[in-house]
Amino acid sequence: DGVSQDLRIVAMKKNVPSVLAKTSVKSPKLKTWHTLEVTFQGDTITAVLDGTVKVEATDSALTSGWCGLLTSGDAETNFDDLKIIPAK
Repeated sequence: DGVSQDLRIVAMKKNVPSVLAKTSVKSPKLKTWHTLEVTFQGDTITAVLDGTVKVEATDSALTSGWCGLLTSGDAETNFDDLKIIPAK
């Protein structure tokens, strides 16, 4: 495979996506599990893929609200052990 893809942090504002930050990643191997950890702290959003690839963005408009996952149109995505831990 070897095709480069991006891990992106995207904000949706008035139904228009805006890429806040991105970093290149190798295409994940098909039929394997991966770990994606996303942390929101104040206006900072950090995403870490498989414990090694990290991307971070800040946006003062995003201090509270919703979180989602966006994949390519041909992606097959399954979730196992999804955890959401609210801030204290």
